[in-house]
Formats: sequence, C-alpha cells, structure tokens
Amino acid sequence: MQTKTHTGTLRSSETDTKQLLRKAGLKATPGRMSVLRLLRKAARPLAVRDIFMQLSSPRIDQATAYRILGVLRKSGLVEDVDFRHGHVHYEFKSPIGHHHHIVCERCGRVEDFKGCDYKKIKKNALMQTPLFSEVSRHSLELFGICRRCDK
Repeated sequence: MQTKTHTGTLRSSETDTKQLLRKAGLKATPGRMSVLRLLRKAARPLAVRDIFMQLSSPRIDQATAYRILGVLRKSGLVEDVDFRHGHVHYEFKSPIGHHHHIVCERCGRVEDFKGCDYKKIKKNALMQTPLFSEVSRHSLELFGICRRCDK
C-alpha cells in the first residue's frame, strides 16, 4: 500500500526503506527503519519527542532517537527544520525537490511551499559578505496566521 505524504512522495514498503538506508551506506537496523518509515509517512516535520512518542516498535529511548536522526541527517536522508520552538524538527528529505514551510503562529499548522531562488540569494549573500567564500546550506521558514485561525 502507498500513501501520499506532505512532500508529495510515496510511502513504500519496508523493502524500499531498507534500500534507501543501504543506498546511503547505512545498515538497516530496526531503529533506523522505524524512524525513517515514520518520517516518510509524516504529514509534517516532527520534533524528537513526537518521533519518540509515536514509535512503538521497536521502542527506542530518546538518546537513541537523537543518534539515529543525526546519522540519517548526515547521510542526507533526513533534514532538520527550525520552527523557532526551541527545538529542531525533522523531515524526510523530499526527492521531489527543494521546499520550505509556512507556520501558523496560533495553531502550529505547517504547510509546504516551493519557490526560493537559492542560487541568486547565495550569490548576493557572498557578494555582500567578503568574509565568506561558500554557502553550504540555507533555511527559510515563514511565520504567520492561517486562514482558519484568522476567522
């Protein structure tokens, strides 16, 4: 069975999850499999506490969840997102392409959006800041009020 996720990707079988891990040069441990499956099917980026609470099998402790997320992020399978809540959220790195988020400041609703001229922004930033020679990554999250909360 396949279901659509918030990034437009398809959640696939356990075999696909194993293949993703192995392709990234990682062992397909039960903990990594569980965390990656959860993030692939999540409708929005998740905080570690949410990941920890939603995983029932295998049960992993919070320190292990952080280690797994670090390994998955370093391998390029997972990205971290900062919603300015004082902690990081994580999401499966979308194979459909680059996107950002807009977050409701009242209810916490998160929506994805595309459209960021990263190359142009990077070029302008490097021209304006002579102390930097390279930009390796960026983050762009917008905050506002959703239509539901605005009523």
